[in-house]
Amino acid sequence: MNHKDEKLLREFVRREIIKPSMQILKEEKQKENAVRLWVRSQIREFQEREFNTVINEAKDMANPHPNTGINKLRDAIRKGKPSIKTKFQQLTTSSEQRDSFTNHLLAAFVRLFDQLDALSAEGNAEDVASDETLAAEPAETDTLEAPDDGDIDDIEKELDSLLESLSLREDRESQARIASKQYRKMMKSIRDSGGSLDAEESAEAVRDVLSNFDEDGNPQTKNYKNMGFDEEGLRILVQSLESESDPSVWAFNDKDNDVVSDELTAEKEASRNLTQVEKDVEKKKSQDKERENFSSGLEGDSTGRNQAYDTFNLVQSYFSDAYLDLNNENDKEMYKKWGLYNLKLLLDSYEEELSPDLDAPDIKNPN
Repeated sequence: MNHKDEKLLREFVRREIIKPSMQILKEEKQKENAVRLWVRSQIREFQEREFNTVINEAKDMANPHPNTGINKLRDAIRKGKPSIKTKFQQLTTSSEQRDSFTNHLLAAFVRLFDQLDALSAEGNAEDVASDETLAAEPAETDTLEAPDDGDIDDIEKELDSLLESLSLREDRESQARIASKQYRKMMKSIRDSGGSLDAEESAEAVRDVLSNFDEDGNPQTKNYKNMGFDEEGLRILVQSLESESDPSVWAFNDKDNDVVSDELTAEKEASRNLTQVEKDVEKKKSQDKERENFSSGLEGDSTGRNQAYDTFNLVQSYFSDAYLDLNNENDKEMYKKWGLYNLKLLLDSYEEELSPDLDAPDIKNPN
């Protein structure tokens, strides 16, 4: 057999025997994969019917779950899902970025539930300690003597001064509560705006209202006055938006002794002298530190970690607010367990949408 005949024979074997055999094997593999997918879907559907714990929005609205924790979880996931999906599916450079996102986000939720449980337990311990103190027998004291007539005037002056300072403190706390409520509304609008609003712009708008507070004809001023704000309350709201911290955390200290607020104000005054580029660099440095703390020792791609950090800050309140509403231990356990499970399912489904494992179709040459 010459070389030409050998080549023709080899081509014949490849075309007529090997290629059809490979095609048959490929089709059988595709059928096997289809059967596997069908079986998995049936198993998952059975589990969903059995436990009714996988979040499906259309069904959830019509069929409340018998466990309150799951119903609260459904609402939290419904609110947080758009942000989670958008942030996750922006990571298209590599699967390592998305793996890092998934690991850091799920770890953050584990820590969140642990922290909420710890804070709740601490609050309960304080309540018990307070009850025991109230129930304790009153301690014996030495016999008290009546003050001299000359001391009465001094005592009355001290009491008047104390009452005045308490009145000022109550006014400040009242304004802080009003500012806290408005701050939460404004920060929710900022989060829901998808980046079209930011805290600095909102602080500037409130600052304008504060500068025109005596103008009753100004509709914005009138709106804030109707909410109960005075000038002190607006100053608290501006400071909260600038520092992006709820006034309920820091605004209840005496103003004269509020070292943290004084330092924060000085820092903000200094920042106004920086250029926008310098402000951006400083903000980036601060974010980098927070993101490193957020990783909590987890390894992984830093881009995915940073994206998970931003996502967690966007959706954390949806989950923590709903969890804190629960007082039943079984509701809490169901919320935590199935919350982590459903978050993992969501992220897996978003991964499949980005990189589906599909075989390329066999397109034959029509000639």
